[in-house]
Amino acid sequence: MDIMDIRQLKYFVTVVDTRSFSKAAQHLFVSQSTLSKSVQSLQSQLGITPLLYFSGKQMYLTSQGTELYMMAKNLLSHHDAILDAMNGYARKEKGVIKIGIPPVISTCVFPELTSDFVTKYPGIEFAIDQQYAYKIQGLLEKGVLEIGFTLNQALPLPFEVTPIFESKYVVIVHKGHPLAARKKVTYQDLHNEKFIIFNENYIYYNYVLACCHNAGFEPKIYMRFDNWDLIVQLVKIKMGISILPYPLIQKFPTDGIATINLDHPANTWQVVMISQKDHFETIAVKTFKNYIKDVTAAKKPHRRQG
Repeated sequence: MDIMDIRQLKYFVTVVDTRSFSKAAQHLFVSQSTLSKSVQSLQSQLGITPLLYFSGKQMYLTSQGTELYMMAKNLLSHHDAILDAMNGYARKEKGVIKIGIPPVISTCVFPELTSDFVTKYPGIEFAIDQQYAYKIQGLLEKGVLEIGFTLNQALPLPFEVTPIFESKYVVIVHKGHPLAARKKVTYQDLHNEKFIIFNENYIYYNYVLACCHNAGFEPKIYMRFDNWDLIVQLVKIKMGISILPYPLIQKFPTDGIATINLDHPANTWQVVMISQKDHFETIAVKTFKNYIKDVTAAKKPHRRQG
């Protein structure tokens, strides 16, 4: 029996990932016939026919195909990691790090945090996937991402967690609002207000609702958006009030807006770096994580308040 090679496994995994011989061929820059022959040869070598099959336009894996796919995926990951590691030793630190970052963190925290890293390690590149925090956690669990940045709230999986930045939420109102002159407010003070906030895709949405419920009222959610610029502008023209992370207001100050401290014991906006525990990491990933930990340690205490 011929010995299967890495290329055969890579072809098979790519066909499964794309669910199409034609898409896999385009991705791998080979012909469809080359892919088809490779899969047929793999089946012949293993003595298993078939590993996959089509019903209509949908591709399905047999039980043996599913098992092979999972093992091959893991083997290819380690194969790539070995090459990356050896190349790192030979040419210093090099590689691509797959990082997931929510929109607000990518705007307010990530650029400042990594500005010196790109100068110090020019051979390491970032493949940034801007996603909502909940999705980042799922992609990390599946191994699609290597590092994620999120808030230290609702972390259901056993991640390695490194706190890197801490601030607070603040209330913003237009400058003519009765609360505008206040130095701080509680959630109870907001029970009659119309809320304009981030939508359900953000972790903070459920956090704000929970805080309002704990204060004894159901918030009047007037509008929900993805875009903080729009939220701020609607507050400015007296459409309602909002609760936002202070770093956003600090980074993009707006005339006509008053910022008020929010008096609440759990009022913390803490950004953390997360990765899978006991998971193989490339030299590039290890280098980046150690850099972030060193930078964070050097800047402690790092708590910004409104």
